[in-house]
Amino acid sequence: MRGRKTQAVLRGQGIKVPDVFGDPVWFLPRIMPMHHVKKTHELGVILHISELSSMDPQSGVKEALKRYNIPPSLAGLIRLINTYTAPKVDAFAAKVEEIVSCKRIISTSLHGMVIAESYGIPCLYFSPQGNEPGLALTDLDPSGTTDLRIVDLYTGIGKSEIWSYSQPRGIATDWQDVIDTIDDVWEPVS
Repeated sequence: MRGRKTQAVLRGQGIKVPDVFGDPVWFLPRIMPMHHVKKTHELGVILHISELSSMDPQSGVKEALKRYNIPPSLAGLIRLINTYTAPKVDAFAAKVEEIVSCKRIISTSLHGMVIAESYGIPCLYFSPQGNEPGLALTDLDPSGTTDLRIVDLYTGIGKSEIWSYSQPRGIATDWQDVIDTIDDVWEPVS
């Protein structure tokens, strides 16, 4: 179980579950060490599967999502990452390696957040909420508007709020501000 929300759902179905929280991905660095991977990108931007133009491992982002526009001057430094993979161990390992090749991660995807956190990659949740871009303190209220899976993950490790980077979907992102913000506020989880 990631957190208390998962626990409540399972208990509501009559399943006995302990008060132990986390995510199996936390074990990934022990199973799939990535010490050999060189950091080749300043920032990895992990897309939520709902933001993809199609359900394909090679799919790009939906055109209407301006927040993912990357100017040509930053094309080699910022990598958009689609977490949709073929259901094969090699494809999954390649995706993890792609994520680990980034010095920092900003992610709309739960999978991106938990992989980044488990490998100790500085990261922030890339929230589509809010009217103004920039750093935001996100309340992890299960009845709020933040992705419930993100809420469950972080409340499961004892947090009631997290730093995130708020960026409306229709506004271009200031990528240097994202990088600087991650460097300023990220702290590893334990």
